[in-house]
Amino acid sequence: HIDDAAMKELFAATQFKGALNNLKNLDLRNNKIGVEGMKAFAEAISMGALNNLKNLDLRNNKIGVEGMKAFAEAISMGALNNLENLHLYGNKIGPEGMKAFAEALSKGALNNLKNLDVGNNEIGPKGMKVFGGAIISKGALNNLKNLDLSWNLIGDEGMKAFSKALSMGALNNLENLDLKGNYIGPKGMKAFAEALSKGALNNL
Repeated sequence: HIDDAAMKELFAATQFKGALNNLKNLDLRNNKIGVEGMKAFAEAISMGALNNLKNLDLRNNKIGVEGMKAFAEAISMGALNNLENLHLYGNKIGPEGMKAFAEALSKGALNNLKNLDVGNNEIGPKGMKVFGGAIISKGALNNLKNLDLSWNLIGDEGMKAFSKALSMGALNNLENLDLKGNYIGPKGMKAFAEALSKGALNNL
């Protein structure tokens, strides 16, 4: 398993100009990457490493809130702007981590993404509200085709915020949406149905 120490060693080497410049796919899922490992990764990509990366899989690690903040800061400065597929499932980023990520997205970060998986991250209603606010921003996740928000405990309030963003034209190229396991009740589904009736997600 790759842990924080291994991540530090690996990405210390990538900070040289042009290192791993042609890498397209990076699969780091099911490891023990925590805050320090993610900070090392974020520092490397903020200095231009992996700038041609298309696919990044970080599923089932231990990134947490602080690790997500470091990652968000790096992408808000233009890191990984060629990325098309990002998997962050199962990293306990929580509402605060989602807030940092959402703020980066609202600035146009990762605007070439086609697939985004942030399932099972405990983002809750608060995290969903900031995500909803971010995707209203012009150009935010404009090319996204597939979005996984499953198992995030977003509830009715989170679903209302998400639906409001959708009704304002957010994610209008989306083709697949996974919302299972989110404790969405009648109020949340009513808001979602109203957004759809206004033409939201018409490519779904």
